[in-house]
Amino acid sequence: MKNLLVPIDFTPVTEAALQHALILARVTSAQVILLHIVKDPAEVVAAQKKLEQLAVKYVQPGLHITPEVQQGKIEDIGRLAAAYETNLVFMGTHGLKGLQYLLGSRALQVVSASKSAFVISQSAPIHDQLKEIVVPIDFIAEEKQILHAVIDIARLCGSRIHLFSAKHKDEFLNKRTQLNLNYAKNLLKNNKMEFLDVAETGSKGYMTDLLDYAHMVNADLLAIINHKEDGFKNLFGANFDQGLITNDYKIPVLIMNYKQITKVFDLFSGIAANS
Repeated sequence: MKNLLVPIDFTPVTEAALQHALILARVTSAQVILLHIVKDPAEVVAAQKKLEQLAVKYVQPGLHITPEVQQGKIEDIGRLAAAYETNLVFMGTHGLKGLQYLLGSRALQVVSASKSAFVISQSAPIHDQLKEIVVPIDFIAEEKQILHAVIDIARLCGSRIHLFSAKHKDEFLNKRTQLNLNYAKNLLKNNKMEFLDVAETGSKGYMTDLLDYAHMVNADLLAIINHKEDGFKNLFGANFDQGLITNDYKIPVLIMNYKQITKVFDLFSGIAANS
């Protein structure tokens, strides 16, 4: 049995993250670990009781929910995810507030420092299963890695995959994007996955077009590689990754750090084998 980790701070947004985790837990035999981090050891007993009450709220046959309290800080989530041998962390975010516009959200900071994959959510699921998954396709070669994880999730959940490709004025960037798109299409065809191939219209900009399309198809998940502030997209204004995980449509985002995950496609193979 593999593990899904859900950091809980007892706010509605982290309980919503738990609801997202349970969607995947129901189609696998994965254990869901509820993690609450305290600064003061004196808070452990009370926090454990609250976590146990939350677990009871969602208990049902076939689900394995384990409450865990650890002393530390939010930046320890990545380390604890590794200690729990977690396949995936479901983390709620309150979005960008105040100085976070300048410093980056804490959610993205945690992802950037971790070797685990994350699903970052802002609200409760709109469906009781993952029906539609949208994957941006651009010119950066590492972005293709996310597809292996998406295939495993789509196979488990019966999802349809949408490849949303960018258009560039630069012909070289367009050719690189097309190479990545061809790779993605061939990979999905070879794995017998249902998918759609959609291109940016170019009227509003790539991120806006991508989010509008994802909203239009009622996407349950966006899937991206974390560029860790140094991707080409991030040199020209707002951070692409940050803009997606705090999107106004509140679509959850599967995000992986390409610099720290050398075998992305191995992350979900254990879970897929259990289904």
